[in-house]
Amino acid sequence: TRFTHDFHLIFVLISVNLCLSCGLNFLKEIFMKKIDYHLHSSFSEDCIIEMREMVEGAIKAGVNILCFTEHKDFDYPHEEFTFHLDNEAYTKRFLELREIYKKDITLYRGVEMGLQKHILKEVDDFVKVGNYDFVIGSQHCVDNKELYYKTYFQGKTMKEIFRGYYDELLYNITNFNNFDVVGHLDLIRRYSDEAVAFNFHEVMDRVEVILRKLISDGKGIEVNAGGFFYPTAMTNPHPSILKLYKELGGEIITYGSDAHVPQKIGANYERTMDILKEAGFRYISYFADRKVEFERIR
Repeated sequence: TRFTHDFHLIFVLISVNLCLSCGLNFLKEIFMKKIDYHLHSSFSEDCIIEMREMVEGAIKAGVNILCFTEHKDFDYPHEEFTFHLDNEAYTKRFLELREIYKKDITLYRGVEMGLQKHILKEVDDFVKVGNYDFVIGSQHCVDNKELYYKTYFQGKTMKEIFRGYYDELLYNITNFNNFDVVGHLDLIRRYSDEAVAFNFHEVMDRVEVILRKLISDGKGIEVNAGGFFYPTAMTNPHPSILKLYKELGGEIITYGSDAHVPQKIGANYERTMDILKEAGFRYISYFADRKVEFERIR
């Protein structure tokens, strides 16, 4: 009957579309490298997972290229955490694991340097002797008050909090340039529901100045997927910043899961790539020996 014929035709069309969709996803997995350039192991004070377990977690997650970015902060204003990094032990263990897993994954060694305006010389000296593949410059404190426990937030309006954060970040990247990308450019949004609700356009003028400075200096930013696990439920920085960065001519952008446990390595990777594509990006970046490489986003 006509009804049966039409039903069979619809069924065939749906099946073909499903096959095409599965085929495209399969090809995407084959040809698109999965690159994670921000994660930690037990060499960072806020992580208890041994480096080998993180490497095996990355392989399980289908990551092809991985860069450890262990924390190093000078004068971190907290009694429990100093964020000291034993670079000798870190390097030794990294080289052991790179050899063991060389057929399974490409490993690089980086560092996430905490930026504060009064310790920039110490940061520069540390990076110079580290022989890293990749350096993230991250601002975890403002006026030597940390963000995670919100001590910097006390007694300020949300507008004052954001403006102070970006003013110090601009000072830091103006007076220190021995880094490759700035980490989680709107980190404040990760730690406060109020910050998530804040009208971000009130401080976009400061963000634009920072982005222009980074672009003119040949630096980049990261898109940090760790924000998906916080009240932001979104990348750091927000897609509006990613879009502005691209419109201003920014091209260097790395993906980082900011994982401290194996289960979060490479998390929300395709979702993040879709956000980047919507912002106009066609390539994701990674670094080897401090030199940038580009991988096409499929």
